Amino acid sequence: MRTAATCSFFALITFSAVADDSQTMLPEDFLSLVEGKTVHYTVDGKHYGTERFYGKGRSTWQFPGATCEDGIYWPVNEEICFRYGSPSCWSVMEDAEQIRTAQSRDGFRVVIDRIDDAPLQCDGNPIS
Repeated sequence: MRTAATCSFFALITFSAVADDSQTMLPEDFLSLVEGKTVHYTVDGKHYGTERFYGKGRSTWQFPGATCEDGIYWPVNEEICFRYGSPSCWSVMEDAEQIRTAQSRDGFRVVIDRIDDAPLQCDGNPIS
């Protein structure tokens, strides 16, 4: 079974190549955009998962139709690292049209579909 750490941004799949005009977002820029928000990820145009960034390094990940998993995040150089069971680090890219993608160190990519204020709909207790 895949864990959120290896699949989320931690939470970000094989997607078409990132455009040449994409720039790596600094972790502090990405975190200022998402802290206190919910981020929705897609892969190949399909909903992949949702992640809530509470601030102070706390987050929650949810695959579609699954129980939520609490985790932590922290910046490392030009990456954001997460721990949902095991650690995973991601680079966030943004192109001129403000399309954002995230890629893990092993090449797994997701598209950041939208960022909003909607809370996660978690059934039961978190699994972590």
